[in-house]
Amino acid sequence: MTRVHGRVQARRIKALLLGAVGVGLLGLVGGLTPLGVAQMGMMDGEPLLFQAVLSTTGEVPPVSAETPHTAFGLAIFRLSADGTRLDYSIMYKGLSGPATLAHIHRGGIGEAGGVVRTLCGKPPAPEAPAQCPGATGVLSGTWTSADSQPLTPELVEVLKNSGLYVNIHTELNGAGELRGQIVPVR
Repeated sequence: MTRVHGRVQARRIKALLLGAVGVGLLGLVGGLTPLGVAQMGMMDGEPLLFQAVLSTTGEVPPVSAETPHTAFGLAIFRLSADGTRLDYSIMYKGLSGPATLAHIHRGGIGEAGGVVRTLCGKPPAPEAPAQCPGATGVLSGTWTSADSQPLTPELVEVLKNSGLYVNIHTELNGAGELRGQIVPVR
């Protein structure tokens, strides 16, 4: 990523965070300030925070040349202290068309991996909406150990080691248009 592109991307993310949708996302984590993190209880035995910056550059296989370079997103996750509940809020904007599917996949950076949790679309899951929001949208929900696609202790360990990613698909980019590796907030 070039320095200019990085600054533009940072400005886009900041603008998204400051928007009305961003206010709702920040409410999920109590604000991304030291005080907010302290209020969330980031000590041992307390909930853990994770984040993902979604872009077109990390997709495997690469996105179509017609994909707008304005597409981006941001996600925040909160894992319960007992590892049985993962709350999430994922915002995205500027896709080439409406989102057709969104998932959490198992896989490292540069790897294509299998779906472990449907966020919208297919494969169907009772906990996920059948329709995705559109070319700009928010996906919020909770993934639990009791879901049809359960959050297992094994997947919690994979999550803690940055082995999961968010993928948002469109008609133009059926394999995925936006991707972001889920990493711990440190």
